[in-house]
Amino acid sequence: MTLRRTLGLLLLGAGLAALIGLGVVLVVFQSSFTIRHGAVLTVDLSGEIPEEARPTVFGRLFSGETRTFADVTDLFVQAASDDRVAGIVARIGPTDLGWARLQELRDVMSDFVDSGKVLACHADVLTTQEYYLASACGTIDLQPAGLFSVPGLVAQVEFYKGTLAKLGIEADMEHVGAFKSASETLTRQEMSDPAREQLDAILDAIYAEVVSAVAESRGVDEETLRDLFDRGIISPEQAKQAGLLDDLRYYDEVLQDVKDNIPGPAHELDEAVYLRDTRARRRQGSVRIAVVFATGTIVSGDSQESGILGRMIGSDTLVSALAEARKDRSVKAVVLRIDSPGGSGSAADAIWRETQRLRAEKPVVVSMGDLAASGGYWIAAGADSIVAEPLTLTGSIGVVGGKFYLKPFYDWVGVTKQILKRGRNADIYTDYARFTDEQRSLVRASMAAVYKQFLERTSAGRGKTEAEIDRLGQGRVWTGALALDKGLVDESGGLSTAIAVARDLAKIPENATVGVEVFPRPRGFFESLSDLQGDLVQGAGGFDAGRESRLLDRLVRERALALMPYRLDIR
Repeated sequence: MTLRRTLGLLLLGAGLAALIGLGVVLVVFQSSFTIRHGAVLTVDLSGEIPEEARPTVFGRLFSGETRTFADVTDLFVQAASDDRVAGIVARIGPTDLGWARLQELRDVMSDFVDSGKVLACHADVLTTQEYYLASACGTIDLQPAGLFSVPGLVAQVEFYKGTLAKLGIEADMEHVGAFKSASETLTRQEMSDPAREQLDAILDAIYAEVVSAVAESRGVDEETLRDLFDRGIISPEQAKQAGLLDDLRYYDEVLQDVKDNIPGPAHELDEAVYLRDTRARRRQGSVRIAVVFATGTIVSGDSQESGILGRMIGSDTLVSALAEARKDRSVKAVVLRIDSPGGSGSAADAIWRETQRLRAEKPVVVSMGDLAASGGYWIAAGADSIVAEPLTLTGSIGVVGGKFYLKPFYDWVGVTKQILKRGRNADIYTDYARFTDEQRSLVRASMAAVYKQFLERTSAGRGKTEAEIDRLGQGRVWTGALALDKGLVDESGGLSTAIAVARDLAKIPENATVGVEVFPRPRGFFESLSDLQGDLVQGAGGFDAGRESRLLDRLVRERALALMPYRLDIR
């Protein structure tokens, strides 16, 4: 046993009792806390807001530590109708939310303001994304020495062909679909015309939504607003004079002002306390709707966390969760929440197959987050209904794949290979030679077969011919609004909308109380103990290059990938 592993186990044993004891104390203390009338909720809308929490017993014991996106949106929805809550003061800051989830959160914030309650927002720095979110608030205050930098949008795509060439590496890639540009960052030094066309369309859609939403909320003319954005950075005082800010104050001043102006005695209430209340209410009800999360790159096998690829959706794990929901008689409908750029076509098809088994017994509704593209759309295509935000990125029905040719690199570093084979094309995926003409034809045919299957699945699910889906496919990425217009999506909205659709499809009576439960259910104590041990040991060992290589190989070995062009970073 290595020293690092021994230390990890010792840390586990010594800390476990303390963690459990502390957790019990916290649970007892927190459960005894009563929410009184006149509450002013303080909410932090910054940092990481994940789609799902780790389903372990420790996650439940210390539930306040993991705040999910559904927690945050539910908080605003419940608080709007909760007569104990008089208002909310929100701190706005950089988050990991993409444009669709920003839009979803902004909508529930706007609904809260429309309920007649106070929503005051404060920020130290406002960029385009943060200001788009803040513009839903009743008032926006910026720190007096803060920065107002709202210059519009920019999308940067990096190309590595030149870098690879310097190393003697060549990406030998193929794709099916004119817009399927996932490999372009490796094979080109600039965008192809189709790639530029679709990215321009996405930028236009997001910018139009930002300008329209801000102009309406702040009562500013759209042309004037575009002129202000074009200036790039303006001073906080100029932003205030233009009507984009309400005042320049510190956070404590904003909070005190809200408390002073609420009728009756007011008290500050931290979001962590209120979230426990919303979670408890969400689970109430003998009739239940299951929410199953599909977050990350799709691969075969079990779900994993990768330092390189991030969250990886294992087909075995997701199929198991869907099957668990299918077999649970108290679950009347299932919402599959997807935030994925795709990945393995075969893994996506295994998940699609389970959605069809589930759909034969109870309604299946898809809720799309920031991204449900390529393989992410494949697993959505067979649902009874698909719900997406107007700024969700979806579609990308196409296939990409290939290999890296490394012989010049090997020559450079002095490595030679000898290849012995049985079968004329046994070396088809060797990195020591480019594809022969015959091998390239085989690769293209294999990818075309995967694309044909993708078209078949989507055609059956969407009630369109394969020719119609092919015209909408070709790897093209659509915004949720355009996907709705094209028939790839059924309804506009977020997770709450999808849950409402699932309730209708399941014909659940209006007077019935419906609980929402996340699947898979939290793991048991000893399973969670094993997870915690693994985390401690891995943390002690640092970055595991071998493990990362194996995880990456799980995706690469699929050869024909249903993967969107690139994870677009639009800010």
